[in-house]
Order: sequence, then structure tokens, then C-alpha cells
Amino acid sequence: AELGSSSHAVSGLVASSAIKAALLNLGLDDSESSSQAGKTCVSSFGDFSNPCAMSLAKKMKISPKIMAKKIVDSMPAMIGVGISITGPGFINFHFSQDDS
Repeated sequence: AELGSSSHAVSGLVASSAIKAALLNLGLDDSESSSQAGKTCVSSFGDFSNPCAMSLAKKMKISPKIMAKKIVDSMPAMIGVGISITGPGFINFHFSQDDS
């Protein structure tokens, strides 16, 4: 089931805020790297995705997957949200769709 439009908008803000908080926790300025999470094209990758780890990794001369893990590990805990890293370093957000 897809997220409703208002739930979808809130979920996008939650994902973007989590990335922004992680970048701040790591002492990184997100003005050069977008913390904005976008809707994924493939549902198996979750509801939202963000590629910022790849551009940050290049600047820091480390692997994008290592950068993505650092970002994910620095995110605040979120109930009902699954986070995964796929491909070269995409950070994916999977929101629970349990309406009970």
C-alpha cells in the first residue's frame, strides 16, 4: 500500500530531517550536500532515498558506503522507520504502513 499524500509529505520531511541531523552530528555542513530525501522509483528501495553520501564521500576521500554508514549511524532513532543502504551509497527510508 502506498502512503497517503499527507503521510507521504510528512515522511519525506522526517527522512530529510534525519539526514540533516546526522550531518550536523558528524560536524558536516549540509549546504553543499542536499539533505533532501526524494521518493524512490523502485518500491523495494523504500519510500524515500538520498544520495548525499556519495558526494560527501568524494570530498572526504572515503568509500560512499562507509560515508552512508556513518550518516545512518549518526541519525536519531526513529520508531517505525527502517533504514537501508543500497548500491554505491544510497540511504533508503522504509516507513511502516501499519495503520492500526
